[in-house]
Amino acid sequence: MAIDLIFFNDGILVFDVEHWIELRKTYRIIGEIIGNTAFVPSLPLKINPEEVLLLLDKGIVNVLRITSANSDPTVSQQKLMHFENELLQSQTTEYKKSRRIQLESMLDKIVAKRRETGDTSALLKKS
Repeated sequence: MAIDLIFFNDGILVFDVEHWIELRKTYRIIGEIIGNTAFVPSLPLKINPEEVLLLLDKGIVNVLRITSANSDPTVSQQKLMHFENELLQSQTTEYKKSRRIQLESMLDKIVAKRRETGDTSALLKKS
């Protein structure tokens, strides 16, 4: 079974975890993980053109071209955009929570340093 690679925005990408594992373990293709969640790098994986040519020559992969059309988005594109927006919102919420916890754990040090340096103007303001 051939692995499907996606050609999009001048890059060749792998979105499927199983395909990424097979490329990594069987064919030793490393690539570059370009996706990102709030805390952990994630798919898609960008593969170098040289690696893609090697895989194409051996008949291991198919390259599918995705073009960005300026027409109205299809239902699946609308669902994808909605999912991406929800994902971004949830990542932002999780980041704010973790940042708040991090700052609260350092609050005593921040206040002590401000008092030490004489910068009490920010300490007197109440939100």
